[in-house]
Amino acid sequence: MIIFCPYCGHENTKNNNNCNKCDKQILTSCLDCGSIVPSNIEYKFCLECGSKLGYSSSNKGKNKVTKKDMVIMQYGHQLEQIKELISKSLTFVSYQYLAEKIGLTGCYEKINPTDEKSTVGYLIYLAKIRDLGYKTITYQVKFQDKISNDSKNLIMRYIGKVGINDEINEKDIVEETIKAYPQVDFAKFQFASINIK
Repeated sequence: MIIFCPYCGHENTKNNNNCNKCDKQILTSCLDCGSIVPSNIEYKFCLECGSKLGYSSSNKGKNKVTKKDMVIMQYGHQLEQIKELISKSLTFVSYQYLAEKIGLTGCYEKINPTDEKSTVGYLIYLAKIRDLGYKTITYQVKFQDKISNDSKNLIMRYIGKVGINDEINEKDIVEETIKAYPQVDFAKFQFASINIK
């Protein structure tokens, strides 16, 4: 296994505790179970037993793992990318846009196929990004079947800094919604309406 140094980016083999290039510590071990864990700010808890790194379980109550901690342990890299994209944007951005920027094809695609809570929306929710001065807008986008008049109501979410202009072009919302739902045959549907939920 190769571990990239979080300080200088150098590739290191698993059996190096310190970076071969800058000599900073890149691996640490859990005091409770002895597992080896990357030594950087993304990993505050052991990936094997969930204990807080640097503490033994004898420190009662101080080594509880929260949902937010688990999300950061598993998807810290993607969360940092999402936070950076949102913080640098001067407008609201769709969850679809964020998904594409972190390498997914759609905002409902899972980063980890076995983890239902690894979509962009769940990560934003579980990591409490909205508590950092951001707000979300949820749009219900309605499409009508061209033949049967049956309708599909699809959801598209946007996130942005509180206080910036939150008006989003209807055309952009429809385009982002279509990209987010590749399983829908949109050739059979026509756009009908958008509502804020």
